Amino acid sequence: MVLLVVAGDRRLARQVPGGPHGAVTALEAGGAVMPLSLPTEIAQWVGEATGGELVKARRLPGGNRRQAWLLDVHQESGGPERLFLRFDPSEPNPTVEPHTLWREAAVYRALMRTDVRIPRLVAVHPTIQAFVTERAEGSAAYHLASDAVRRAVARDFMHQLGRLHRIAPGALELAELGAVRSPDEELRSEVQTWERLYRDTGRSDPLIEFGFSWLVRHTPELGGPVVLVHGDAGPSNFIFADTCVTAVIDWEFAHFGDPMEDLAWLSMRSMFQPIPDFPARLREYETESGISIDLDRIRFYRILVQLKVAVIRHRDTGNPDSNSDVAMSLMSRAVNRRALVEALADLAGLSVEPAPAARALPTERTWIYESLLQELRDVIVPLSSDDLVVAKAKSAARVIKYLERVDRLQSILDDEELRDLSDVLGHEVASLQAGRDELAVALREYGIPEMIAVRLLSRQAARDIELIRPALGALMSRHLPRLDAAE
Repeated sequence: MVLLVVAGDRRLARQVPGGPHGAVTALEAGGAVMPLSLPTEIAQWVGEATGGELVKARRLPGGNRRQAWLLDVHQESGGPERLFLRFDPSEPNPTVEPHTLWREAAVYRALMRTDVRIPRLVAVHPTIQAFVTERAEGSAAYHLASDAVRRAVARDFMHQLGRLHRIAPGALELAELGAVRSPDEELRSEVQTWERLYRDTGRSDPLIEFGFSWLVRHTPELGGPVVLVHGDAGPSNFIFADTCVTAVIDWEFAHFGDPMEDLAWLSMRSMFQPIPDFPARLREYETESGISIDLDRIRFYRILVQLKVAVIRHRDTGNPDSNSDVAMSLMSRAVNRRALVEALADLAGLSVEPAPAARALPTERTWIYESLLQELRDVIVPLSSDDLVVAKAKSAARVIKYLERVDRLQSILDDEELRDLSDVLGHEVASLQAGRDELAVALREYGIPEMIAVRLLSRQAARDIELIRPALGALMSRHLPRLDAAE
């Protein structure tokens, strides 16, 4: 039997039936059993692969599609070895989704021979999407650090990004990413990959349709080097201690391409966890990497990056088995869609007026939402000592705020959208879904002028923000950072 101490000494995990691979590790508290989705097969594999005994496991909140676990493995030669597990219980479909954990593990393996700071890869499961690395010392909570610390850590991260981009792709043994091609070929391949991920859902989205058609019409002629692009660079995807980055993590979307894409990712992540004086950080990157900054290319890649996030959230929608934090998915979806429209409007030279704020009147159900929020705030969170439970409770509170807003506003906003769709399409639409589907086809076939499309999509993005407004907090006023001090 596998016996694990989970999230503190007071709670023990034991095997219970269930899970996709047999028994799972479960959390016992007061006689209740809560599955934590760590299959016995994975726990046993960790012990075999590390040559030790798994004695402690704690699942971390977040992680989007993939689970993240902190592990302690006891070694006979000494104390516990502190490790980190990435695990995806889903069955991969490489013809649609190339970003498997095996592919990510290959990137770790290749970079272990470089001076980029990454955790050492310990083991990769041969048939299940799972790998183990050393646990990097430090924290990923960049947003909680002081301004001075965030500034110093950002400087060190630019140093790490510069190191990464100085590596010649041919020097890396990364057959899993395919042959190194020209920057234009790499870009076309990347766009095709993400459009395939979007089409795989079978559901249309007017903003995503417009984003892909925009990329086709406005793809620049690329110059400069091809590098290993991290593919999601920035806060939350590095660990730091004091003022230094101890490890760059989460290489899920790594690929060969234009280094300016990583700077666009950094820009996007700075919207959520602000990097002080972003233009100065770009200049530091230029010095560290020896690669000239091209602001126009960064602006182009901001469209691609925001579009990728839109596709990720589009794939989350309607998937109850997703490991994603539902509240974070809703918040990220709204904020990134607004940022995508703003980036499109900026490149088109448009001044976009958002939809006017709707008056959210209470309904006869408002008291129910308020009671649930009070229970979470005053009872459940204060009495919970497990980080995962607290995180899930706070996520639930944000979802309740969203649902209460939907209850108040959805019909008003739907009527506004119906009027917008009818005006642009030139006839009264039968339903929201029919109008959205017709708009998606028109945008895909370039049947609507860009200026009109951007303004229409901006109004819809503003309505999405309006629904999630109470849960956003500081994110309500966050936008993509300036790229140049003169902006």
